[in-house]
Order: sequence, then structure tokens, then C-alpha cells
Amino acid sequence: MARKKRRTFEAGFKRQILAQIDSGQITVAHAARTHQLSPTVINYWRKQAENGAISDGPTAREKQMAKEIETLHAKIGKLTLEIDVLKKFDDWKREQKSSVRQ
Repeated sequence: MARKKRRTFEAGFKRQILAQIDSGQITVAHAARTHQLSPTVINYWRKQAENGAISDGPTAREKQMAKEIETLHAKIGKLTLEIDVLKKFDDWKREQKSSVRQ
């Protein structure tokens, strides 16, 4: 049986919901119904907020992009090194040809 994928929510969304609940604009039950969440999840977010665990850290997409950028930088470095070696070889080859002509 396939596992159900968990939904992820950004820190800003969590803080917005908690702020509305804390200000009395909505109740936990209303927020849960409106956003199709479990009240337990909202209470868990509240505990996280109290402990400072809700952060605006990098998202999974940002982490993936950072890895890709790192890989591309490594590739650029490798290609730059290869170009430098080929240029030196080309210069050496030209010197050899010019010394043979003389």
C-alpha cells in the first residue's frame, strides 16, 4: 500500500494561523476545519512556537537548488582548469612550431 505523502507548511503560514488563534479571531477548531488540519497539528505548532522551533529555514526546494549550484560550481571549476591546461598546451605547441621554422 502506498504511503500518504505528508503536507508541509511554511513557517509564515503556521505563524499566521497561530496569530489568528491567539488574537481570538478564530478558534483552533475553526482553523482546523478551514485548512483541513487536525487540531492536534495546530497544538503541536503552538508548542513549536513556544520553543522557538518554527523557523524560516531553507525549504526542500531551496536545499535542492543549493546542491545543484554547488555541483555546477564544481563543474565550472573543472572546465576552467581544463581550458587553462589546453591554452598552455596550445602556447607550447606554437612555440615548438616557431622554433622549428627558425
